[in-house]
Amino acid sequence: VEIADCMQTLFRGNSLANKIMAFCFKIYGQGYLRELLHPLIMDMFEADKMGVSYEVYTARLESSENIENNRQNLMGLTQKVFNAVVASAQRFPPKLRSMCHCMYQVVTQRFQQSTIEAVWTVIGTVIFLRFINPAIVSPSESGIIEQQPTSRMKRGLTLMCKIMQNIANHVLFTKEQRSEE
Repeated sequence: VEIADCMQTLFRGNSLANKIMAFCFKIYGQGYLRELLHPLIMDMFEADKMGVSYEVYTARLESSENIENNRQNLMGLTQKVFNAVVASAQRFPPKLRSMCHCMYQVVTQRFQQSTIEAVWTVIGTVIFLRFINPAIVSPSESGIIEQQPTSRMKRGLTLMCKIMQNIANHVLFTKEQRSEE
């Protein structure tokens, strides 16, 4: 934090501090994430059996898919997961609360001219970037579920994480201009 030029780039690299933080998230937050995300991702398996898709990029759409239906599926999934995260705030692990409080104090001291809202945005960004989204994108590797999600589910989880990261970052939604998407 002391050597950072601006708050927006905090906790983005692969420094020792970030690795320690990620380790703490994993050790102290595993049970919380499993309790939070397991039922939501298991619901996706049921939806997948019914052919639910979340793809919103026309170049990736299958001929049988409807982009508006997929957009609604993705928005519904994102809303459901985001609401669950917000509703679980009281169950957020105490040791991780303490770590976030320490981050808040350090960032506030380093960037004294920043608003409290800006500092909390940084903390929220870290929670999603380093804790919640990695578990969602790789739920079996994170111990959230036992089986591997289907490719359609993986794509939905990835797109949902992009949306939730934008929300955490307070970034407006814009269409990505990437050839692979």
